[in-house]
Amino acid sequence: MATIAGVAIETTPTILGGLLFWLSWFLWQRSRRFLRDSLPATGEVLGYETRESTGTDDRGREYTTYTYAPIVRYTDLNGVVREFIPSLSTGKKPYSVGGPVRIRYYPQQDADARVDSVLAIYGLAIFSFSFGLILFGVGVIIPVLEVVF
Repeated sequence: MATIAGVAIETTPTILGGLLFWLSWFLWQRSRRFLRDSLPATGEVLGYETRESTGTDDRGREYTTYTYAPIVRYTDLNGVVREFIPSLSTGKKPYSVGGPVRIRYYPQQDADARVDSVLAIYGLAIFSFSFGLILFGVGVIIPVLEVVF
């Protein structure tokens, strides 16, 4: 614990929050670079990959949850047909099978294609910023408010 202007600051959450702020800035810049350098295209949803996760609730009962990631096929600028499965999956199937989906891809890196949505492109940056804000708030803002009020 450190003291700044007579206020005891929790160092661990403050440092972790600061690191997450830095990480979110880095991820934000990477996402902006992806938007700048990638090309838009329209893909077709071929189906869904089902991802299974199991756990135990607070009563000791086991449960299984399922999330779904679309399998997307698109044609790149050179006429090559490609497929990808986004790393981001959701609890619902947001696109109809056989329907169109907007995507973005790097023309020079066929392995990097993403669904063209805010969450798919900026999701990690937003998450790390939000979590960093919470940790920073626990470490700095709450102790300062306790002194002031």
